[in-house]
Amino acid sequence: MIPRLVQLGAGSLLFTNLDFLNGYQAGHLAYMTEGRAIQFSDTSLTALIMNRLESLEYTEPYSVGYVVGWLVSLTTKGRVAA
Repeated sequence: MIPRLVQLGAGSLLFTNLDFLNGYQAGHLAYMTEGRAIQFSDTSLTALIMNRLESLEYTEPYSVGYVVGWLVSLTTKGRVAA
């Protein structure tokens, strides 16, 4: 894969692994389609992240990319709790 630099808020992330990029995109889409409507707690976020990272269904880069994509979407597109 040709390295791809993506701006994330005030920072940036260099994608060099296609599995990571695919996971990142999947995490972003999952948050946008399902996560925006749900109120999360520290416990539910811990469960969501650990379930994804412990899953043997996907490669490690995909799973970490998913978590990063999901969290970036939460912080940039999510609701602000009062």
